[in-house]
This record gives sequence, structure tokens and C-alpha cells, in this order.
Amino acid sequence: MEPEDESAWWVDNKSKSNYRQKRGTSLVIGGIVMLWVAYLISNLPRLTFHTGEQAVTYNRADYPMLFNIATAVVVVIAILLFVSAGRLMLGKPERPRTTTTMRPLMFFLIVGCLLGIASAITGVQSFYWSSHNGTVVHSITHWHGYWRALPLVYAAFFAAAFYGVYRRLPIAWKLGWLYIILGAAHFIFFAWIGLIHQPKGEIGALAATVGGIIVAVYWGARWYKQKSYFIPSGDDRT
Repeated sequence: MEPEDESAWWVDNKSKSNYRQKRGTSLVIGGIVMLWVAYLISNLPRLTFHTGEQAVTYNRADYPMLFNIATAVVVVIAILLFVSAGRLMLGKPERPRTTTTMRPLMFFLIVGCLLGIASAITGVQSFYWSSHNGTVVHSITHWHGYWRALPLVYAAFFAAAFYGVYRRLPIAWKLGWLYIILGAAHFIFFAWIGLIHQPKGEIGALAATVGGIIVAVYWGARWYKQKSYFIPSGDDRT
């Protein structure tokens, strides 16, 4: 980097420092608010939705999945806000030609692959645990029939994605979009399956749909910024 470019870089980043701090502070406040909302939802004995002149009430004891989904969505939003705030307030200013690291992503891909294999071997699909009101409730669900092979499909996808990221294959960047879309669709699909047969369950399913779309849009924006890792600017293919 030339001396003139270095000086201009420092001046430009100094002028943006106040903005980064203010924006980061607002994101931290938003994350705290979201955690407070999640805490309230996790301790509510019931949720009431008003649709026009009608009011629909969901009791926690009757619809635990609805409360778990609502709490999880709000917590995920809070985490995303905190991560964004940390990147703004604590991250070092990016210099030109900064190399993007994909090690955290590769680590999670390996973990996802191993969990998929473990789920297929043990047959365990999910685990639920709650200690609300001092009473511990837990349950384990298992895969049945040919559905037990589904985790192997997930494991194969994670393994292929890991190889693509490690080798910096352009197709891996495109597969990332497929994963984001399918992940959101998977979450929304099972939310509808679990809630649609309950009275007025479409309200909770719609809330889960909105939350899934918000998370997918966020990660889509983050993933778009990683394009240069897989496709250098001199070979900017789409």
C-alpha cells in the first residue's frame, strides 16, 4: 500500500469511527431488548393473539412447541444483533485486500456432518428439556422407518459443503445459497407440521415463518459478502 493510500485509509476509518460506535451501541440495546422479550415469552403461562374481534389463547402446558419456537426465534435475533454490534465496535478496520477466513464455517460444517451421522446411528431425532415452574419435563423423539436415513443426507451435504469451502470452489458459494434457502424452508415446514393441526395453530406457524425469513435474509446478506473468497474479482462469475 502506498503512503498516500495508507494515510487516506486512516483518515477515512477515523471519520467512520463515531458512526460505528453509535450503530454498535444501538445494536447492543436492540439485542438486550430481544433477550428481555425472550425471557418474558419463556415465562409466560399463555399467549393471546387478537384476530379482529376474536381472541385466541395458547396455554404453555397445551402448546409447548409454540412457546419454544417463539423464544428460539427471538433469541436468534438477539444473537445476530450482538454479533453485528461486536463486529462494528470491536472489530479492527478492514484494510484493502483483507483475506477472509472460513475456518469457523468449516468447523461448524464438520460438527453438522458428525451430528448427522450420530443421529442416523442412534436414531435420535431431537431432545426436549424444560424446568418451567420447578417441574422438569423432558422427552426424546426418534426417527422411524426410512426417515432414519434422512440425517445421512444432511451429513453428506455438510461434508460436500466442507470440501467445497476448503477448496474454494465457486460452486460452494452457490450451494451456500441453497443451504440458506433449504434451512429456512425446513424450519418453516416443520413449524407448520407441528402447529397447523392445533386450534388456531396457523398464527404460531405464521410467526415462525416470519422469523425464519428474517434469519434467512440476514445470513443471505452475510453470505453474499463472502463471494470474493470463492470467486476473485478478476473472475467474478455469477
